[in-house]
Amino acid sequence: MEKRYKYAFTYDALQRLMSADYSGWSGSAWVTEPNYDLPWIGYDRNGNVTGLQRNRQDGTRIDDLSYGIGSSSNRLYTIVENAPGSPSSEAWDAEAAASGSFTYDPNGNLKTAPDPYFFTAITYDPQNLPLSLTRSGTTTTYRYDDAGQRITKQVGGGNTEVYLREGAATLGVFTVNTAGTPVSWYFNVLAEEKVVGRQPNTGNRSYYHTDLLGSTRAVVQGVTVVESYDFDPWGVLMPGRTLGSGTKEGFTGKEQDTETGLDYFGARYYMPALARWAAVDPLSEKHPEWSPYNYVLDNPLALFDPDGRQVDASRHLTPLQAQPGCGAGGDPVACLSAALHPINQAQAAVEELVSQELEGFGCGSQSGYGCEVPEFGSVGALLGQVALVLGARFPTSTQVLSEVPIGSSRVLGYAAQGKAFEKLVAAQMEAEGWTVSREVTLQTPGGARTRMDIVGTREGAIRCVECKSSASARLTRGQTAAHPQIETQGATVKGKGKPGVPGGTQIPRTPVEVVRKCPPTICT
Repeated sequence: MEKRYKYAFTYDALQRLMSADYSGWSGSAWVTEPNYDLPWIGYDRNGNVTGLQRNRQDGTRIDDLSYGIGSSSNRLYTIVENAPGSPSSEAWDAEAAASGSFTYDPNGNLKTAPDPYFFTAITYDPQNLPLSLTRSGTTTTYRYDDAGQRITKQVGGGNTEVYLREGAATLGVFTVNTAGTPVSWYFNVLAEEKVVGRQPNTGNRSYYHTDLLGSTRAVVQGVTVVESYDFDPWGVLMPGRTLGSGTKEGFTGKEQDTETGLDYFGARYYMPALARWAAVDPLSEKHPEWSPYNYVLDNPLALFDPDGRQVDASRHLTPLQAQPGCGAGGDPVACLSAALHPINQAQAAVEELVSQELEGFGCGSQSGYGCEVPEFGSVGALLGQVALVLGARFPTSTQVLSEVPIGSSRVLGYAAQGKAFEKLVAAQMEAEGWTVSREVTLQTPGGARTRMDIVGTREGAIRCVECKSSASARLTRGQTAAHPQIETQGATVKGKGKPGVPGGTQIPRTPVEVVRKCPPTICT
């Protein structure tokens, strides 16, 4: 039987993590072992980490870091590695006797960083998200949508990763070469906005097993574990306790960019090796008593950050016992069914999203309504959306749609038509004094979910508008279910939301307006 291990944690009066002691089961008792320990973590009054010790797999000290924090800015300016011994080959370890300085732009965004990150230049967009990052001579570039979600990443002059997103959820990732040809892709299996597995264009479907923080701990195909991951409390992968690789969803379910060592959370990037953020909290004015670079109030075992701008503990408040049929005296069959329901519904949810993507372009749901892209259920048909994301990288639709089923080459035309009409309606509303937010995901108290084309606000009033650029386009299944419920029950903005209607915004009972007119200059 494989030996069992555990961590024991200590905290100060502010519930900040002070140490993590690693133990192994001897067969009759837990015996403290020095390997993987975090013997000491120090903080200042604002919650900045000022010192951090880590042990490696064999119990020797790998990190003994001293942080130089600006007294008024909370910025990390210097770091000194005091651990003795020879340089380590382990990833994201500051080498023995290493030291260096950090620099920032006027907004408090990290520009350069020494060992272990070796960042020599970072540029940012107006949302304080990195557009380019140079590490060890290689520059990685990024692009984001209007909600700040990352939609492309390119390392050096290599392939580009294109993210297909719905709100904060990643539907899939396409890898496109420099000639503009998709070379591989996969779709995520989703339970609401949580990724629970993936289906690649070649190979078997995988499912993820996560812990309470949402970190991926095991990846299975059928009954076989093909990957496994253990993280230290701050999110660093534990050497010697990792099997396989390839899953993007890591610590708390976020993607670590292997080329930079940063975890992408949405609004910010996180540095797990240093237990702090690379940029200021966008909502720091709401809690000025804490450092804007502080990660989850220094309690990474009980708290998590869903998007880089807030602290949450809700994953601990929804145990399996809260599911229907679970708990003492419950029905185990009903309990299991409730627990598996989100996964069982994931494929249907993706199909529903597909129909929502295209219904305004002349297509109805996949199972009817005479959609002009009859084989849109295939993976290849989504390549049209990749072309839209990359824009000028695809001068013709045939360049990207060469392997797409017959009829799917019309996707680009329908997409352009639908988006143009939606933009026109939004402009008309803005001219009438409405503040417009586009493509907002709503969920009703009854559980119906839809992506609303436009949510408008003006002097306390709210409008929900669905745009149909074709007179024959019907509502999708999700819209048919959600629209009446929005009118009678109201709804909540899900995910990160959009400017003007952030995630969690309550939409009162509002009739959904379906706008179908489309000028001939746009619709043909």
